[in-house]
Amino acid sequence: MSLPLLKDIDKSAKDLLEDDFGVVKHTLKVKSEAPAGVGVTTTTDLLQSGVLSSKLSFKWAHPCGFAFDKIELAGANKPTVEASHTGILPGLKFEVKSTPAVCANVGAIYKHPLATGAVDADCCGGSQAVNASVVTGQNGVMIGAGARFGCGGDKCCGDVQDYRGVVAYRPPTAPFYIDVKGLRKFNTFNTAVHYRPLSNLALAASVDYAPTEKVMKCTVGAAHLLPNSNTILKLKVNNDGFAAVSVKQDFPPQRFSIVGATEVNLAKASTEGFNVKYGISATLG
Repeated sequence: MSLPLLKDIDKSAKDLLEDDFGVVKHTLKVKSEAPAGVGVTTTTDLLQSGVLSSKLSFKWAHPCGFAFDKIELAGANKPTVEASHTGILPGLKFEVKSTPAVCANVGAIYKHPLATGAVDADCCGGSQAVNASVVTGQNGVMIGAGARFGCGGDKCCGDVQDYRGVVAYRPPTAPFYIDVKGLRKFNTFNTAVHYRPLSNLALAASVDYAPTEKVMKCTVGAAHLLPNSNTILKLKVNNDGFAAVSVKQDFPPQRFSIVGATEVNLAKASTEGFNVKYGISATLG
C-alpha cells in the first residue's frame, strides 16, 4: 500500500466529518456515459436564495495513461480543465489544471514504497508559486513536510510563503489513525483521529489550536451503517454549539443515492430559537 499525499494524510477523518453534511444548497447530480467512453455529469444546485446554477462536466481516459480528468462548463465562466498522464514511468503522474480565474497549474506526483512526493507550480493573476511536499514512513509511522515558495521578480522561488509538517500513526493491523500537524508556519496545530471499532461503525475527531490567538475548535463525529441496509447515519458536533445529522440511502441496483442533512446551532437556541438548516442531494449514475 503506497503512502498518501500530504494533503490526503488525514482523509479518513476528514471525509467522515465533512462529507454529506451540505446544508447551503440542494443538489441533483446525474452521471451518464457517452460514446467513446466519455463520462458526462450534470450538476444542478438550488441555493437557499432560490437561485439555480448548473454545471456540465466531462471526463475521458485513454489506455495509454492520458486522461482528461475533468472538463467543466459552468455558466458564462471559462471552462475548468484538468488532465493527467500516468503512462511514462511507474509511480509517476503528471497533472495540468486550468481554472476560470485564469489560473494554470502544472505538477507531478511520484509514489514509491518508501515515500510519496508531489510538486506543482501555479500562476494566478500574475503571481507565481511552487508547492512541494513529501511523506515517508514505515510500519505505520508516517512523517511529512510541505512548503510553498513565492516566485517572480528577483525572488527566484526563495520567498517561503508557508510551511507545514505532520507526524502520523496508522497501525498496519488495526483500524486506527492519529496525527499531529503543524500548519501555517507552525502557528496553528491540528490533531485528527479516526477509529473503526466495528465494521459498521466509525468514529472521528479533529482539534484545531492556534496558540497565538488562543483559539481552539473541536469537532467529533460518528458514522454508522445500519444493519441489513444500505443506509448510513452520520452525526457530528463541535465546541461552537453546532450539531449536524445526515442520512444517506444507496440503491445499488439503480445506481442511485440520496442524502439528507440538517444543522442547528444549539448554543443560540435559547436566544434565537432553532434556526434549522437543511440540504438534500441526489446522485443518479
